[in-house]
Amino acid sequence: LLHLVYTVEKCLPLELLWVV
Repeated sequence: LLHLVYTVEKCLPLELLWVV
């Protein structure tokens, strides 16, 4: 699961995920 989060963070900013 951590790997998935890391990939997403590389593609999109973590801040964007927090806003959603």
